[in-house]
Amino acid sequence: MEPKEESKEKVDLMDKLHAYLEKNFVALIGQTVEISIDELENPQFVPAPGPNPPTYQVPAALAGFWTNELGSQLYIHSTGFSEGHIIGKCYSTVGKAGFKLYDLNGSYDTNGDEKKGTLGWTVQCLNTEGTDSNKSWSGQRYKIEGDFFIYTMWILVAKKDLSDNWGSTQIGKDKFHKVR
Repeated sequence: MEPKEESKEKVDLMDKLHAYLEKNFVALIGQTVEISIDELENPQFVPAPGPNPPTYQVPAALAGFWTNELGSQLYIHSTGFSEGHIIGKCYSTVGKAGFKLYDLNGSYDTNGDEKKGTLGWTVQCLNTEGTDSNKSWSGQRYKIEGDFFIYTMWILVAKKDLSDNWGSTQIGKDKFHKVR
């Protein structure tokens, strides 16, 4: 499927998303900063006395901003709270998820390298449209001619009444490209 031509409104929304994420995530792309999950979720968080939760570095090839062929975006943070864990934010430009940032949680294989590896993540979409859903992606990342890509299959399960359960599940594929 060919990418949709980006409207000025969509470009403005993407710029706002990037500004929001850069402002609200202490670790910017290209920098190495250790931060706990509590500090990430609440920048004014003051840790209690004692040891802070450990943080782990996510490979530089994986951390950053990604977009797929339909314009949906995700941001994978540069640290996780355990080895192999990823956290971040995403939003979809398709369906009824709306322009809302959703939490992303997942994992990647720690045996991968900068050129390839497996990963997966899940997003719970709760919105005012009444179209709550859970979507999970599973796939592999590759470095191809200097650019990074994630090829995934996804499954989306939307909240439905029992009588409509037959239509609650969708399956598809996405190809994400790292934009920065």
